[in-house]
Formats: sequence, C-alpha cells, structure tokens
Amino acid sequence: MVRTVKKAQMEVFGLAMVVILIFIGMVLVVVLYKPSSSSDLRAAYSDEVIAQNMITAMFNLNTTCSLDMEELAKNCHLSNSYLCDGKYACEYFQDIASNIFENTLEVWKEPYTFEIEETPIQLSYGNCSTYKKVPGTHHIPLSPQGQGSITAFLYICRS
Repeated sequence: MVRTVKKAQMEVFGLAMVVILIFIGMVLVVVLYKPSSSSDLRAAYSDEVIAQNMITAMFNLNTTCSLDMEELAKNCHLSNSYLCDGKYACEYFQDIASNIFENTLEVWKEPYTFEIEETPIQLSYGNCSTYKKVPGTHHIPLSPQGQGSITAFLYICRS
C-alpha cells in the first residue's frame, strides 16, 4: 500500500511538473511573440479604411460636367473622347483626383499611389517603394459600352 501511495504521489508530481512547464512555455510565447502595439494596429486599420472610403467617395463624386468620376474613368479607358472644360476625360479625371489628394493625403503628409488599370491615370506623392502599401480598390464595370471591368487602386503607404 505504501508503494502505491508513493507511485500515485510521483504521478501527481509529474503531472504538476508538466502543467508548470506548459505554463512557462505559454509565458515565453507571449513575451517573445508579442504582437505589434495597438497604435500600429490602429494605424494600419485606419489607413485601410481611409484608402477604401476615399476611393469610394471619389468615384461617387459628381463633376461640373454631366459625368461623374466613374463615368469619366470609363470614358478614359474606352475612348478618351469626352470633352469637359476643354480637357479630355483622362486629363479632366486626373486634374480632379490630383486636387482631391493634394488637399487631403498630401496635407496629412501621407505617401500614396493612385492608378486606374489600363488608363494613363497615375498619381503619387512621396516614395512608396520602401513602404507597406495598404490598398483601397474600386471596380468600374465597363458595360454597356464595353465588356469586363477595370480597377482603380489607391495605396496609402505605411512604414
């Protein structure tokens, strides 16, 4: 009987040691693999929201001409034939977008890159090549004039 009690005590002691080792391991994992600070996470999330909201708002913007920004981008891609204030669609779109970014992201000193695929429209501020790019996207359907869609990208760059 004494032998079974000692054997049971040794098993309990071994189990306690395993629990202690698992606890120490978990503490080490938490200490060594600490996630980014909450301000870094908040900044990354905020850049993503800013990029997406800004590009969505921009494409819903009505211009002084009879087309909104999405329709200007479509025309720029398909034919660049629409004239407004003496400028063709691509140039007119780029002027408005440039004005928007100059008065927001550039004032805030936020590096960015903006482009619409398959068009000459490209704008940027700062050097984004060494930064992490947080994208905002907007898909522009080409129907009924064309088939498929094109995508606009606004990348806010974060170190």
